Amino acid sequence: MDVLHPNSPTYPVVWSSAVSEFESQALSHDHPWQSTGRFSRLSFLGWSLIWFLLFLPLAALVIGVSEGAYSLSHLMTEPTPLKVSTWLWLSPLLLALLYGIGIAGIRRLHDLGHSGYAVILVFIPIINIPVGLYLILARGWDGFNAYGPQRPTLQWEAVMGWICLLMKITQLAMLGATSYPLWLNHLV
Repeated sequence: MDVLHPNSPTYPVVWSSAVSEFESQALSHDHPWQSTGRFSRLSFLGWSLIWFLLFLPLAALVIGVSEGAYSLSHLMTEPTPLKVSTWLWLSPLLLALLYGIGIAGIRRLHDLGHSGYAVILVFIPIINIPVGLYLILARGWDGFNAYGPQRPTLQWEAVMGWICLLMKITQLAMLGATSYPLWLNHLV
């Protein structure tokens, strides 16, 4: 079954007063912690960064308390496996992080006109790279689609999204800068 894109000439015309009433009603019930609705590219990146910023300090606190303050600094210099009790304390945080990333991915897929079930692909190694690039680079539908009206990107979401994008670019540059010399040494 083909889904009509709102920008196509064969897309059904809806009166603007009905669209604005529908959009305002749907957006008034929009909550970024729920899987219903849509996220633009910058909203997706911004909320992904929010989830990581919530997770990292809490994870560091759990590791510091569970492993001890001395062990935390020791882990930085000589990595050792974490205790089972530490993993038990980290499990709810990891599940919350997966929930947040999953919700952001579902909402981004909705903006692209796809079912949220495809978010499972984000959690499969190797496949997650092209899927992640698609989520970041693909342009969402203008107007509304089967998953609701186009959600405006809030200013702070846009700022967080750009920060996240710059962090990802920096991360890739650092990965390339460190792996290229290793690759050259491997060839010799």
